Amino acid sequence: TLSGVASGSNVLLTKTDAGTWTLTGNEGNGGVVTINAGTLALTGSGALGNPSSVAINNTGILDMSGVSGAGLTMYLLTGNSSAANINLGAKVLTTIGTSSSTYAGTLTSTAAGGLVVSIANGTTLTLTGNSTNFNGTLTISAAGRTVKVAGTGSLGNVGNIALLRIAADVGLIEVKIAKAVGDAYRLLRAGQHRLRLDGAEKTRIQLGDEPALIAARDNVILLWKEIFKTPSN
Repeated sequence: TLSGVASGSNVLLTKTDAGTWTLTGNEGNGGVVTINAGTLALTGSGALGNPSSVAINNTGILDMSGVSGAGLTMYLLTGNSSAANINLGAKVLTTIGTSSSTYAGTLTSTAAGGLVVSIANGTTLTLTGNSTNFNGTLTISAAGRTVKVAGTGSLGNVGNIALLRIAADVGLIEVKIAKAVGDAYRLLRAGQHRLRLDGAEKTRIQLGDEPALIAARDNVILLWKEIFKTPSN
């Protein structure tokens, strides 16, 4: 356990052993943090400088689930191995780099956790790891920033509502329509779930019996027209 403050403008910390290091302090001036093996755990007020570039390679693990604040901000996120992992827990990881980078490892989080990509305009964060246990929210801060899921990569359970929110955040669709269609999706799923609980053989919903669904359908049609510029049949 390290509770003091380390600092360095180039290299802040390099971890190569298989054990667990726990940081409980804010590690001063940000340099490069490299985790090649074992676990680097942040707890309490633990943080990685102001900010740090973090490389998680081989079997390295960054566990930020125990920090007392909302999360962790870092500069570039990189990593060369699909065996590497970042455990966010219910915290939010924010990247603010000014150049493109690739992270080959995985992300793990609860529904309250998330990844905020606030990198420079025109840059890309490429994710190639299979993050099936990422259950949080992906947020892209503004248009011109790109998250690319490449190769065999995946980003867990970023569902329909989250995708609508992301599309609105980057200006692909109107925020009002994104929210309305998200509400429509919730309404439809709730109706299907109710039918299953009632023992229905099929989860088909009669629109005539559900006035709220008629309005929801109209919002979905608006989204269709906005994207495809043509009426829905």
